[in-house]
Amino acid sequence: MALIKCEECEKEYDVSYKECSHCASPNKKIGNIKNNKNKVIIAIIVVFAVVFVIGIAKTVKAYKELKEMEKNNYEMQVDNYNKAKEVRGLIQETLEK
Repeated sequence: MALIKCEECEKEYDVSYKECSHCASPNKKIGNIKNNKNKVIIAIIVVFAVVFVIGIAKTVKAYKELKEMEKNNYEMQVDNYNKAKEVRGLIQETLEK
């Protein structure tokens, strides 16, 4: 059992009490602990929110890049098909001569 000295009556009482057992003066250390816990909880929530937003932003960016790559791949396939068709036509012309 840890004891602290009351700021009002200067008598000792258990640190876990919300107020002095002699004069009922509030234990300010308990209030500070609660405030610190609240600040830590808020900080953790903010960190998770920031990480979540960054994750969503990176996912959206990756999705856009993937769509762009698919579009480029499709265009390349169409170009290759057209070139192959052109070459096939040239080969047939050459064989017909």
